[in-house]
Amino acid sequence: AYARHLLNEIWKHAWNRKRQALTAYWGGERVGPSILRLAEIGFVSSTDWR
Repeated sequence: AYARHLLNEIWKHAWNRKRQALTAYWGGERVGPSILRLAEIGFVSSTDWR
């Protein structure tokens, strides 16, 4: 349950609509290199459009 809550919080606070990307920090504009590993760690599917 907490993992789902945390996932929702990340999408809510780290997603930047203007850039159409997750940012390096909540409410940010910059995209960090760790974003490239999200599919590798199972955070998103490798076919996810985001």
